[in-house]
Amino acid sequence: MKLARRTHHELSVSTLHEPTKAVDVGTKSDVSHHLTTLAKQGAVLMISSVEYKDVAHLCTRFHVIVDGRAVRTSERGQLKAHDLAVAVYAQ
Repeated sequence: MKLARRTHHELSVSTLHEPTKAVDVGTKSDVSHHLTTLAKQGAVLMISSVEYKDVAHLCTRFHVIVDGRAVRTSERGQLKAHDLAVAVYAQ
C-alpha cells in the first residue's frame, strides 16, 4: 500500500485523495487508525474526499475549496457529515 510506504518516513505534510475509496470495512478502519496515529504524532494530513462521514470523523478542521480558494472553514464539532455535504454542494 502506497500510504504505508510513504508514512514510514518522517513527513510533516501529506496530501491524500480518497484514502479510503474502494476498500473493505476492515481496511477502512485500519487506514483511519493509521491516519489518526500520524496526526497525533504531529503530521499534517490534507484529505480530499467525498466520504463526508469519514472526513467528519478524521479531521479537526474542514475547508471547502472552490476554484482554489477556501470559501468555508469549520472546526471539528461544528459540522456533522450531512452539514459538510451541504456546505460543499452549496457552492
